[in-house]
Amino acid sequence: MEESSVSTFNEASFKMKRLHELQDRCNKMRERPFFYMDEFKQPGFKIHYDCLVSLFQEIASKCTDKEKNGNKDKEDGIKPKLKALKIIVRSLKSNANKEDKDKVEDELQECEEIIRQLLDQHGFSTMNMEDTQGDQYT
Repeated sequence: MEESSVSTFNEASFKMKRLHELQDRCNKMRERPFFYMDEFKQPGFKIHYDCLVSLFQEIASKCTDKEKNGNKDKEDGIKPKLKALKIIVRSLKSNANKEDKDKVEDELQECEEIIRQLLDQHGFSTMNMEDTQGDQYT
């Protein structure tokens, strides 16, 4: 009788690589948000938005309903914020006025800060020194 071997696959290192690449791209797009990126065939602020959505999707399964959707009486969760930002980002043109550009940059920054906090809260950015069990996502 042939012995069967069990192989395990841990996606953690690939997830961390994706998170790193998305965060790196956000950082680069923040430098010149209204510059057209030939590689992606769109301006930086749209790429930045898409990266934020991808970052959130990578960690969404670890987030609570309140973190995702916010309180019932106000839309303070990340999903409503990203949805509202999508409307602004998709309608903004690269040659928009300064006020509209500033609004997009402010909203992108706010969403990015929330997502980075979620990354940190759920152990995706730095190790919790009190954790004696090794790399674990909470």
